[in-house]
Amino acid sequence: MNKDFEKIDNILFKYFQEDTYVPSIISDGIQDALNKKKKEKKLTILIKKIIIALTSIITVTGGIVFADDIKEFITSLFINSTESIDIAVDNGYIQQSDEKYCYDNNIGIKIENITIDDFNLAISFLYDVSKLDIDSLNSIGIFEYEMTADENIFLYKYDSQNSISSKIPTINSVKKLNPSQQINENTFKESIIYSANQFNTFNNINIKINSLKINNNIINGNWNLSIKLDEKFNNRNNIIYTVVNNEHVLDSNITMSETSLNIYIKLDEKYLYQKNDILEINPIIIDKSGKKYNYSNYEPINLDNASEYNIKFNISKYSENIDTLYLNLNLSSTKTISLELNKK
Repeated sequence: MNKDFEKIDNILFKYFQEDTYVPSIISDGIQDALNKKKKEKKLTILIKKIIIALTSIITVTGGIVFADDIKEFITSLFINSTESIDIAVDNGYIQQSDEKYCYDNNIGIKIENITIDDFNLAISFLYDVSKLDIDSLNSIGIFEYEMTADENIFLYKYDSQNSISSKIPTINSVKKLNPSQQINENTFKESIIYSANQFNTFNNINIKINSLKINNNIINGNWNLSIKLDEKFNNRNNIIYTVVNNEHVLDSNITMSETSLNIYIKLDEKYLYQKNDILEINPIIIDKSGKKYNYSNYEPINLDNASEYNIKFNISKYSENIDTLYLNLNLSSTKTISLELNKK
């Protein structure tokens, strides 16, 4: 995140080079930050909160010319994300790309930033439309493309002509914000999150884009993007949890990564999954502070004499109060189980 805060430095430096007036809202905010520093464990989060608060007030009052620049920076940090991804990013688990735009048909595309762990791959794209001759541009986004890793390890492909969304069993969902977000007059931003059962470690991510969707039109072209991944993405160290003794738990595999808590649990016949009661199911995680997390993905599987449950929560290993967690499963209108999960 050092490069991110260099952007803020540059914005502030440029302003104070041209204007020596320091608004009280800025000086008060800095003093407030110093007073709170000892109470905050993560200064980056504090700085973001202060900047967002200052920017909101400044924008409303129209007091400073660089408010739009700061607002643009903050906006770029929060698009198509989850709470756990935001926390991971706050702790530096993100890579910004130094690659230049790749151009075709007067449209430039580049990978802005990326983060990947065992369960999630999040990629942000920037689109340069300064050379595009179009009257009104409301949205732009990736359409037909293929994503590979290293030397042609297939990850994902979308081909609209054959109505095929190809994905190997690893990737189980793709979350795409629609429409894309306009950052400034000539730049749009789009983020995509790919979720998986397991992402291996890779050296490179490569994306070959064959077409874009601009407003409601398809524009064909050839954009080849690639990013060499930082070593930190290959040095993952997940947290493992064990279930406190419970006679009805036959098997479990509970892992927390930088951006996700993934739970596999197998229960005996006392807690069989009942399809007719699916509307009653509501897996919840509660941490030691009492904070509740709703599931982001849930899959029950009914077996002969047992049931298996695959559950995913947007909780990061950088989150607080996670040494002990409590999993509550309302399996039906009459069946409820509560399990204590302890960090190894």
